[in-house]
Amino acid sequence: MYVLLGQRSPLPAQMYRQQSVCQQEGVTFQSKIRMAVNQIEQFEPATGTHTHVLIDSWYHYRQVRQAAHRRNWDVSGGLKSNRFMRLMDKDGSRQWLKLSEYAAQLSQEDWQEVAWPSDHGGQTLYAHLIITWVRKLGPTLLLITCHNRDEPFKSVRYWGSTVLDLDAQTLVDILAIRWQVETFFEYEKDLLGSDHYQMMSADGILRFWTLTACLLSFLEEQRGTSQQTCGEARRIL
Repeated sequence: MYVLLGQRSPLPAQMYRQQSVCQQEGVTFQSKIRMAVNQIEQFEPATGTHTHVLIDSWYHYRQVRQAAHRRNWDVSGGLKSNRFMRLMDKDGSRQWLKLSEYAAQLSQEDWQEVAWPSDHGGQTLYAHLIITWVRKLGPTLLLITCHNRDEPFKSVRYWGSTVLDLDAQTLVDILAIRWQVETFFEYEKDLLGSDHYQMMSADGILRFWTLTACLLSFLEEQRGTSQQTCGEARRIL
């Protein structure tokens, strides 16, 4: 999904097939990571803009970062808790810790209050920010968030960015934009009932995705720059 000036535009759908299916259908297998790299390599953003690629933890790999770097784009997204980070001690020695192990060492004073933006007002979070090196990724601005700093592990999440000079609130504001991908899937289920659809062919799936993308684009135009949601625009229509 491409987000520009507050408007969302779904990108053309790409069909992922398991390797066994590719063998049956006689097509070349591509992993999901390879497909993400292809998107980055082929996508043409609006002229005069700077692109920031937002991904979840399943796509946060070196190949994706490198593809974005070749186009001078930034990358930010989720990180899995079992990733290893490099921690520099005061004596200059280094140690490698899992992100979860590092977070377990944080005290209440290590967290700062931030707000996760939403259409209904910001949601209070607590954040910890550190520049580090994440194994198999490279230099990373690591952000750790939770809902309760007294019991952080009940809601802790990990994020990383290639932009190393951001403050915690600015990075949270950027990461929150990716949530619109999740709401797109919610609209798909609520507005079209996609979780009740059954299709028998790849062409049928792609046609369905195209209709869904057209619907979202139409509702985006209807809601314009107002604060109403796509669901509200649909109800008004």
